[in-house]
Amino acid sequence: MTPEPCASEAPPNPFQGPCRSPDISATVLTVALALALCLAGPWIARSEGEGSGLAAGAGSGQAAGKEDGGPAGRSSAADRTGRAFAAPPPGPGWGQGLPMKRPVRVIYVEGGGYRDYFSALYGLINGLHGLGLVREAAPPAAPDSSDSLALWRWLSRSQGKGGELEFPEDGFYSADWSESAMQAAGRAVAERVSAGKGADLVLALGTRAGLELAVAGLPVPVMSLSTVDPEGAGIAPRQGAEGPANLHVFVRRDRIPAQLRFFSSVFGFRRLGVPLEASELGRLSMGWPTVERTAAELGFEAVPCLARMERPDREAALRALVGCLERLSLETDAVYLTVNNGMLKSRMGEILAPVIRKGLPSFSQEGSEDVRAGVLLSAGQDDFADIGLFEAKALSGIIGGARPSAVPGLYRAHASVALNLTTALRIGWNPPFAILVDADRVYRGMGGPENGRIPGPAPLAALR
Repeated sequence: MTPEPCASEAPPNPFQGPCRSPDISATVLTVALALALCLAGPWIARSEGEGSGLAAGAGSGQAAGKEDGGPAGRSSAADRTGRAFAAPPPGPGWGQGLPMKRPVRVIYVEGGGYRDYFSALYGLINGLHGLGLVREAAPPAAPDSSDSLALWRWLSRSQGKGGELEFPEDGFYSADWSESAMQAAGRAVAERVSAGKGADLVLALGTRAGLELAVAGLPVPVMSLSTVDPEGAGIAPRQGAEGPANLHVFVRRDRIPAQLRFFSSVFGFRRLGVPLEASELGRLSMGWPTVERTAAELGFEAVPCLARMERPDREAALRALVGCLERLSLETDAVYLTVNNGMLKSRMGEILAPVIRKGLPSFSQEGSEDVRAGVLLSAGQDDFADIGLFEAKALSGIIGGARPSAVPGLYRAHASVALNLTTALRIGWNPPFAILVDADRVYRGMGGPENGRIPGPAPLAALR
């Protein structure tokens, strides 16, 4: 049954509630058996990714992966995630309650350049600085920045040698949104680790990198960060199951269902448009299985539009996204804007034009920065400073000798709602009084980070 829209009261905030970290114990046999059954799946990755291949840091000497072409030579996601997680025994200095040998050399792997990966690395650096593990805080960054390589090079040079952590300049790997290059990066990292060439801990940013490295059986800790739905994608074990001892996964459980419950209860739509990446792996990275399942539970139809948005050319990604929104604005009652490379904050007016013309409500999967730029609503925001400190503490525990899988990764976002009054006015929606009172981030304007946030009770005055 389709929920009715709210009349005068906002729905209960779905993000409130206690946070309980999973209780994870480990035996190697249980890991292999439980994950073999849990993660075997029918995913087939018909990747449409493109790009220049494996981009490694200066001096890495790693070969570039080829662009994805036809089906020949491609492995499916099932080939990589359908098998049991490899579960290496605790290596020297980790997982045994003893500090890892110093310095700990950290390397970085990402599926491609993306602003959230940059923000996650940026927040982690500042978190580590707050704990005294890196020498300098990250320098100011431009809005919409996705150049994690430049930030990594700065980190490598500013940290230098002699500290507890080192970040080798050639320890940066980006697949540039190519599946074959992602596999090449996985092989390069495995070879680097096995050869003892400066890799004691691996940061895996995004769903693609997390999937590739979660099953690699590396004898060093792997931290999977910045994934939309790691449980749905098969990176993190389901609640009650166990993962490999060397894998720590950052998890925001129930985030997507809570967002969709909130959005649906406010507007009571029957057909929700969802722009999605054309490849299976891309759809996993956007949490599509969870979106589809939640839509069925709540009684509305999730209408996908497939386009190539995970690509290094952000202008092309933006055009693909706008094309999807033009189509969805004719076929649906509302749109759920997934995390993708086309969501340029400085161009949000152009991106949202099709849905605003039709008077449709929009919701950002990512959070309040998209709302600041012009998206109507979001909830359960990403606070990269807080997340960075959370993961910095996890990294500190791992290098202190804790088993990575036992270090808590379950994170509960601060209960919050963001609203853009300018967009509400343009689509002819008068927000219920209770939403105005409950929203802790209310913005006016459209197009970029310079848009004003209205503090405190000012939303009421702004509507006069």
